[in-house]
Amino acid sequence: MIFVIQAIAYYGKLAIHPVPLASFADVLERAAIGPIPGGLVIAAGVLFHGGWAVFAIITLRMEIASRRERGSLIAMG
Repeated sequence: MIFVIQAIAYYGKLAIHPVPLASFADVLERAAIGPIPGGLVIAAGVLFHGGWAVFAIITLRMEIASRRERGSLIAMG
């Protein structure tokens, strides 16, 4: 949940600072970090957040399967 809030805050920063967005080109320009193009920065962010989301879903499914095998809804024990 913390990463979701972080991603929304980053988008908010891009969208309103220093003035509201006028085009998608502005997003790419604002996302740039020094010599690193904005498109690459956004792609890295999408890969990062997508990666942890996939990891979380896989972990949840493994935990549910493990609970079914044990016949217990208690997560630890």
